[in-house]
Amino acid sequence: MSSSSIQPSGGTSESDPLTSSPNQDPHGHSTPDVLPDGDQDTESISGHRRQLVPLTNTSTFNGWNNGTTLNDLLFGDSQRLRSVVGRWYLVLTLLVRLPSVIMPLSVLVYVAVASGSGWWGALCAGSVYFGHAISTCVTALYAPWKHYQWGILAQTVVQVAAVLWLVQALVAQAHDPFGTWPWYLCLLVGATSPQLGIATRLRWPSILREHKDLSLTTSTMRHEAVMDALAMVLGALVAGMIAITAGSLVGIMVGSGLLVLSTTVLLLHRTAGLPVWGTALWVPASKRLNNAERRRRRARRFVRFLPMLGGGWLGLLWGSVQIGLVYFAASFDVVESIGAQFAALGLLSAISAVITAGFDVRRPWNLWIICAAAAVLATMLMSVPSGPFSMLLVLAVIGAATGPTLVAVFGIVPLISPRRLTVGLSAITHVLIQLGLAAGLITAAGLAGVGGYQTVALMPVLASALLLATAFLFIDRRRRVPMDIPRSARRSPPV
Repeated sequence: MSSSSIQPSGGTSESDPLTSSPNQDPHGHSTPDVLPDGDQDTESISGHRRQLVPLTNTSTFNGWNNGTTLNDLLFGDSQRLRSVVGRWYLVLTLLVRLPSVIMPLSVLVYVAVASGSGWWGALCAGSVYFGHAISTCVTALYAPWKHYQWGILAQTVVQVAAVLWLVQALVAQAHDPFGTWPWYLCLLVGATSPQLGIATRLRWPSILREHKDLSLTTSTMRHEAVMDALAMVLGALVAGMIAITAGSLVGIMVGSGLLVLSTTVLLLHRTAGLPVWGTALWVPASKRLNNAERRRRRARRFVRFLPMLGGGWLGLLWGSVQIGLVYFAASFDVVESIGAQFAALGLLSAISAVITAGFDVRRPWNLWIICAAAAVLATMLMSVPSGPFSMLLVLAVIGAATGPTLVAVFGIVPLISPRRLTVGLSAITHVLIQLGLAAGLITAAGLAGVGGYQTVALMPVLASALLLATAFLFIDRRRRVPMDIPRSARRSPPV
């Protein structure tokens, strides 16, 4: 049975999406809806027509109404998804992300302290982040493979060997701190560390297709963005506490062990055997398209690229803030507390991301502009703090501005993309975030050699300004380029 049709944004049809009948051809037969760029909907609806929520509401925030409780507002997406996969899988989507935060921060702190140079710390940690970007690309290559779990397992085994090699090299290099630190081994560790956050993103389309409930696609994207924000605070807090109590070198090994444990649980979960679906990165254009249609598709692809670029600027902001913390903490001789201080940014980022996801923002591009503008103002405060406590307050303000931006960037993707491209484009966004983190660390560390901390403090301002400019460019191009709303943009039914 075909699903009800919904008119794209700006359409002229007056039919009610709650009561309209399926599309019909001239002979009276039902025909399936077609998604943008030729992505035909093959959704299977079980037994009865699912009630759809009309897209006529023009408000920016859609989550609060007379029947909405605070619990629904904050945890509405989790409640919907819990009915599909259970509570523990949602917890697992958070735990699998922690190693990707713990290991780079531990490398940054250890190398910066042992070498006495923020540059070497930034280069080694940036190499880990760059390796994570490579690992994400590798995961995307074997993700469509039927037995992709073996790829994750192989990466994990190689990662353990790479971490042992790195730890041995770091201990040996600590006896000669003025020599060349093994940044290439950090790159190897990052490249061999499977990005399990991407693995959970890639698994959602298969889970929803198995349960015949693809209307929850947008909820899964918001949930994954919130988990990214929560992992930032928990991972930074764990890395900071380990650095203070046992040393950052132990933090590297703890991150590796947690990655092995997370991989084991993820591969043994009951959803691991589901058929792979919805991981395409590109929809090939038909050779019969005329030049005007090809230009229109190129324009659409550029619009879809802008939110991904916004993710890259977010990574650049976070990376430059991390290295700024190194030089700021070094002036107070508290470098080991960098992880705990960065957790302040992550904490407010996570809280604001949860609240934003609960409000179910209908136009996330407006939220992107508002929060990017707030980030510009917040990052300007980085040159103000005179002590660790005042820096914590500044980091909290930056986190409150960047958390909703992360949710907005990932929330835009399913609204402007064919459903089968949603997960792939989200993976590209994750790659650009990792590249931004690496670039932010290395570039800001290079600037520190020129003008010290006050010069480093300008880097987050530049990154947030680029984030805001990209948001304005997206708004402008979106108004000029017609972007049909795919089925993945349908609002999820209330709990």
